[in-house]
Amino acid sequence: MAPFDEDAGSIRIVAACTAGACRRGRRPNWREALITILQLEAHTDQFPNVRQRKPVGAPCEPRTVCWGMPTPADDRTTRGRLFGYHEADIAAYGAEHSHLATTSTQD
Repeated sequence: MAPFDEDAGSIRIVAACTAGACRRGRRPNWREALITILQLEAHTDQFPNVRQRKPVGAPCEPRTVCWGMPTPADDRTTRGRLFGYHEADIAAYGAEHSHLATTSTQD
């Protein structure tokens, strides 16, 4: 299980990790995602509102397990703040990706 985001020093209200990645030539290991969800749900005081983010591409994509507040798919600034990133990093990311249209639901 690898971290999905890196904390940049602020308070994190939400977080996520990727589980169930495809191995070369094999189906995705969704059992890994389920085990991750069950382990997090056992500690609701530390990991509230555990959920799985729906893959937006191929069904073979790994599952992203999220916890904490739901995050808006169309507001990168709010998402960055909820994940605990510094304002300067949020602004830099937004400037770098401003040409991309957000068309998917994040969680």
